[in-house]
Amino acid sequence: METTRNRRLNFLSSIVLIALSVAITVGSIYILTASRASFIASPGLMPLMLGLALLGMSLALFVQSLRDGGVPARVAESRAWFAEIAAAPGARTTVIGLAIMALYAFVLMPFLPFWAASLIFMIGMLAFLRAARWWVILILSVGVVGLVYLIFQILFRVPLP
Repeated sequence: METTRNRRLNFLSSIVLIALSVAITVGSIYILTASRASFIASPGLMPLMLGLALLGMSLALFVQSLRDGGVPARVAESRAWFAEIAAAPGARTTVIGLAIMALYAFVLMPFLPFWAASLIFMIGMLAFLRAARWWVILILSVGVVGLVYLIFQILFRVPLP
């Protein structure tokens, strides 16, 4: 017998998988048109087939998750579950940590050199987590970023972003 927890998780995961399959399908159609190759020889054919297969299975999971209550029941269960998660003690720390990582990846990295973006990220994350005293955080951040730069950029000659 399927539990409420399983139905809720199936409902939420099917929505995520539907969005992912649509993105894969749209991307593969872009590849198909951009490659100017025949349909059967295009590099976008396999992603298109996989995206459509994932879409079909995701829709089947979505429909299956709607048994015993339909969309209103799953939405209510999901809202209650998210409220429970939001009330958890570590939820705030997790969300802010993820926001700091997103800031690093999408704001700092595109506009600053690797070493500067990474230094700002490490100082910000360690300060937010209160990992140590400010001067230890500063020394640790400079040391780690400098060591990564030395090993990869200088010794291994790997270009950093």
